[in-house]
Amino acid sequence: FSNTCTDDKGAGNITYSISGNSHTTLITNATISGTNITLTIGAAKTGTSTIKVKATDSDGLFVEDQFVITVAGAVAPVIANPIPDQSVAYNTVTKVISISNVFTDEKGASNITYSISGNSNTTLITNTSISGTNLTLTIGAAKSGTSTIKVKATDSDGLFAEDQFVITVAAASVKILINSGGPNLTYNGDTWAADKNFSGGTAYNYGTNAIGGTLNDVLYTTERYGNFNYTIPVTNGKYTVILHFAELHHTASNKRKFNVNVENNQGSLSNYDIFAKAGGTKIAKTEQFIITVSDGNLNIGFTSVLDNAKVSAIEVLTNTSARIITSDPAQQELKKDTIPVPVKTEIAKASVFPNPFTVSTQISLKVTRSSKVTMEILNFSGQLVAKYPEEFIVAGLLYRKEFFKKDNPAGVYFYRITTDTGEYLSGKIVIQ
Repeated sequence: FSNTCTDDKGAGNITYSISGNSHTTLITNATISGTNITLTIGAAKTGTSTIKVKATDSDGLFVEDQFVITVAGAVAPVIANPIPDQSVAYNTVTKVISISNVFTDEKGASNITYSISGNSNTTLITNTSISGTNLTLTIGAAKSGTSTIKVKATDSDGLFAEDQFVITVAAASVKILINSGGPNLTYNGDTWAADKNFSGGTAYNYGTNAIGGTLNDVLYTTERYGNFNYTIPVTNGKYTVILHFAELHHTASNKRKFNVNVENNQGSLSNYDIFAKAGGTKIAKTEQFIITVSDGNLNIGFTSVLDNAKVSAIEVLTNTSARIITSDPAQQELKKDTIPVPVKTEIAKASVFPNPFTVSTQISLKVTRSSKVTMEILNFSGQLVAKYPEEFIVAGLLYRKEFFKKDNPAGVYFYRITTDTGEYLSGKIVIQ
């Protein structure tokens, strides 16, 4: 403080002393040497003190100045990058998570000691350990569910911060296949169980029928109809539900309508008309929903509006077992049987009548936007047997092409329609 005070007889005429210290526990000692003041601060003390400095000249006259000194408290570690929630597959043994950039401290990363301060599900996460900045979680065998893990960062002053995250261990893969109204059915490696888990309704079998839009015709020739419910026991979690339909009785729309409620309306169908949605009679149609079960049972209710509600089959799949289902199940069947037809476009919808046929059939098409369209017919081996010239179709207008049996033997064939954007639509044709 050499320039703090002046005197008419010069700086050498001034004697300095401490005349005040408002917090002697914080500032335990104050000394002056020349024009330097030294303050001694109490160990582990924080707060403020007002210090007064007195300057006295040789005539005994003086002046005082004062200032406030603040001793800041220690600063706890800070959460800089929260640990994100984690997900692992069923039967994962361990999960290693880096926590190197999660916390910061005013004295540096080396001033932090890590520990686990919480684990909400010790049956799921059976052990936790930290080595350096790697956190290792050990997961119980054949366990699934969630646990909240708390990580504590403590500094050398004993101050700490905690971060937490949720780890989710997926449930075992679930694949429930129910042949509604029918017996056990094995197709393409999948076994569809005989109708079960239902209450109400009536089973019916239409017998042998060729069903468009699928190679698994038998699945769609049985049904449960009326007012009925399915209560399917499952482990709580997220599922894909796929309902399979085909209109085998009515030959026009507005003849059958019904409502479907999937797990408290997480999924629903209202005034559902199979004929209208599939584009005709004897054509397979699927509807897909993603739902979450929290009470141990998946509930699906069918309520008649006009004529009887009905369903041909039900699939319940976890994410790990689910397959991508388009609105036309023929796409999945075609892929399984290596017929080279890509996924369905939503631009065009088509139907075939009659199907099966003995002499000729008509393939009818509408597009929702005007497009150039080409049509091809392939046999079951994927070989081209007919190709129609490209035509421009106006949106909303009906486009028809006739396919004749001619020299083609009886069997299964596929039409493939390509729009000017390269998108495909396909379906099955049966020659008897």
